[in-house]
Amino acid sequence: MSLVTQKRDFLSISDFSTDELTRLLNRAHRLKVGKDDSQLIGKSLAMIFRKSSTR
Repeated sequence: MSLVTQKRDFLSISDFSTDELTRLLNRAHRLKVGKDDSQLIGKSLAMIFRKSSTR
């Protein structure tokens, strides 16, 4: 199942297969370097933080 077509909540890294995580990170890299941004129009984005919030 494609990450592009299926909405999923990212609550735990164990919710995804190795292949899904690889595709997700590859896509994130393409977006970061300025490629593949036209598909983001009208979409919601998320941020991943390395450390827990202390608030």
